[in-house]
Parts: sequence; structure tokens; C-alpha cells
Amino acid sequence: MFLGMQNDLIAYVANSKEELENLQYIKFSDIIETQDNYVLDNGVFVKQDEFYFSQKLSEAKNKKFLENFEKLNEKRYGQSFTVFLQNKECVFDTSEQTQSDLQTAAIVTSSGQTYDNWITNNGININLSADDIKLIFAGFFPLVSPLYQLDLYYKNLINNANSIEEVENIVINY
Repeated sequence: MFLGMQNDLIAYVANSKEELENLQYIKFSDIIETQDNYVLDNGVFVKQDEFYFSQKLSEAKNKKFLENFEKLNEKRYGQSFTVFLQNKECVFDTSEQTQSDLQTAAIVTSSGQTYDNWITNNGININLSADDIKLIFAGFFPLVSPLYQLDLYYKNLINNANSIEEVENIVINY
């Protein structure tokens, strides 16, 4: 491999010195032969060495971790379920807001009070008791608990990948 240099910058990479010398309208301050491989990365030629591959593998893993995080949250916060409370069919979702509200309701009802005027996802106005909250959580946990096992599985796959291709071939499906 040959590097066409312009001052201290690699301006062009070619397989032969002649290829660089025969480029029209381009003159190099130096042409250097090297055994190293160079690639164009973000407009700059960089040596393909262990550090380069390690850096690119790390970038690929970070991108895949982000994809996993986004898909996990989409599934975790995007489900709904039905619970029968006080002889009414009540629909709840697994959104962050619902989870936060349920925690507040659990605190209120733990002292024996009811959590009044909860509006379910299907429009039912209900006053929740501590037993109602337990039933809601019983409907909620089976939906989200398995997701954490899958999350760990995908994180392990990503962590154990040894190449960019391995990382890119991981299909995340919750």
C-alpha cells in the first residue's frame, strides 16, 4: 500500500506508487510505502490496527445497546392489560406515567385509604383500594418481568460479540 502525502497529511491511498504518480492534477509532497492498511474514516485516512478495530467495535456495541434500550422501553411502556376490579373490566397500560401513579396509589392505600377517581384506560372512574392495587400489579408484572431476562440476554450477546459483523447480526426483538 502507498500513501500520497501532502505535507503531513495522508491525501490519497493506492495499491501502487505508479497509481499515485499518474493521478492528474494532484502532486504529493511525498509518497510512502507501508505494510499497514489504511481506510477512510470520516474524511480522514486512518490506520486499520487493533485500536481502530477496538474503537469501531465499541461504537457498534454502543449503537446496539442503544437499539436494545429503545426497543426494551417501547415494549415495557407500550403494553396494556385488563383487570377486573369491583365487578368492572378495567384496562391499564404499562406506561411510565401509569407506573408512577400506581406507586403513589400504593402509598396512599397502604394506610387504609382509597385512591379516589382513578380513570382507567377504557374510561372507568374507580376508587382503588390496597387490594385493587395488588391486583393491578399482578396483571402488570407478568408483562414486564420477562423483558428484563431478554434485556440481559441481549446485553450478554452484545458484550460477547468479537466483531462488528457479529454485533450487527444481533436481531433484537422483544
